[in-house]
Amino acid sequence: MPKFQYVAYTKDGKLEKGVIDAQNQDAIAQILSSKELIPISIELAKERSLTFGFGKKVKERDLSLVLRQIGFLIQVGISVPQAFEMAAKQINNQSFKNILLEVSKDVSEGLTVGQAMQKRKNVFPPLLISLVITGEETGQLDRSMILASDYYEKLAKIKGKIKSASFYPSFVLIIATIITTGIIYFLVPIFASIYKGFGASLPLPTLMLLKASNFLHENILTFIVVLVAFSFIFKRLYQSNMEFRKRVEATLLKIPVIGDVFHKIMMNSFATSLSSLFSSGVSLDRSLELIAQTSTMQIVKEGVEKASKAVREGKPLWIALKDTGLFDELFISMVKIGEDTGRLDDLLQSIVRFYEEEVDKAIDAMISLIEPTMIVIIGGIIGVILIALYMPIFKIGSLIKS
Repeated sequence: MPKFQYVAYTKDGKLEKGVIDAQNQDAIAQILSSKELIPISIELAKERSLTFGFGKKVKERDLSLVLRQIGFLIQVGISVPQAFEMAAKQINNQSFKNILLEVSKDVSEGLTVGQAMQKRKNVFPPLLISLVITGEETGQLDRSMILASDYYEKLAKIKGKIKSASFYPSFVLIIATIITTGIIYFLVPIFASIYKGFGASLPLPTLMLLKASNFLHENILTFIVVLVAFSFIFKRLYQSNMEFRKRVEATLLKIPVIGDVFHKIMMNSFATSLSSLFSSGVSLDRSLELIAQTSTMQIVKEGVEKASKAVREGKPLWIALKDTGLFDELFISMVKIGEDTGRLDDLLQSIVRFYEEEVDKAIDAMISLIEPTMIVIIGGIIGVILIALYMPIFKIGSLIKS
């Protein structure tokens, strides 16, 4: 369930701030109203799972390395507190090092690793804590640590693929916008001053281009302010309004080529999380709950929560996932085979490997398609602008008064 941070006035006129778990903003408003509080703002609370000190963030690859070291050390017979101490000495992040040493101290004083991590749940994500608790209950803490390490290593790869899928089209679009704006703002006025002395009327495309240039010159500050304001409002809406967030995500998944890439990344991420949790002994419905809690996409979060509820009610996993509408037929079929044969663990690992390859292929296909498309679009825009600028010169004889 998402967390919301609120600012509200009490009936005495005092300002009160806090964080509440709730399904949506309307539920928060009802809770505040029942407490006789008048809300000023309600926003989705920012996640701080892996953030330390002054906003310094531990990378998933670093977390994976630490967990692998701890798992290996426990496996060869090193005590748990000593394993945490030895792993802490190998990392450069001082904040994270101190936290690992604190966990080591708590465990040496009698707490379980899960309890020590639970005390620092703003640092250790719920999925990791659940894996650790299950490992301790089954006497396989070393295996759980190594499984968690594999998970965060795969998560780092998935995030890297998301960046790869997002960077290229965004970069080309930004460059195209800068080039087009630069031509209209700097080059067009030069031609405008040349054409000013012409006596005949200019072609329509040239007039439109000159008007666009004049508008940009006269309203450049307004244009920048509107652009910044739009970006700010969009970001705030995306963070605080769940319905808006879902619509943005649904639209993203419907975009040709790009949507296919992000859909495959989403399925790969889900399969990776479920495989890691289920293979470590976490129950299926609890695994789905944890995945919903850690999901960054609202549309996935709500879909997986719905699936978790269906599984608790006795529905097979494949039907619960199919009802969400988030997964393709191949994914559902593989999960069904896993459940029917009692080999869901093995099938989930196969799904992870399959969609890892599918994501790589989809990203390569997207880049190979976007690259020539963007070149054509940029070339077309610049070509149209240049033709509009040079059209009067082509007819210079008829434009200049004799």
